Amino acid sequence: MAEALPEPARTLMRQVNDRDVEGLGRRLLPFIDQASHSPALSPDRSPAPACPVYILHGADDNVVPAVESQWLGRSLQGHTRTRTLLSRIITHAELNSEQDRREIWELVDFFASLIRN
Repeated sequence: MAEALPEPARTLMRQVNDRDVEGLGRRLLPFIDQASHSPALSPDRSPAPACPVYILHGADDNVVPAVESQWLGRSLQGHTRTRTLLSRIITHAELNSEQDRREIWELVDFFASLIRN
């Protein structure tokens, strides 16, 4: 999908997909000060959503640490209904090949609770 994007989005997505942290960092560094002040980038500085929030994260994600989702879920508690699931069935955006029944049931239950509400 990155190839279908116009520049500079195509190059940025290639760097993300290739996990080119150094190249991506060099391109984004000039914007850090500007972006770091945006309330939209911080759940602590943004209004909590009025709708329920379902957070699904790969327990062994090697791109975004799963603890980020736990922190987000905790920060929303008391403001809106939340449900967080760290699943070993998924990693960052892929399904793992080995799955145990408990993990499958937790994922099914997660999606069932989303549909029920």
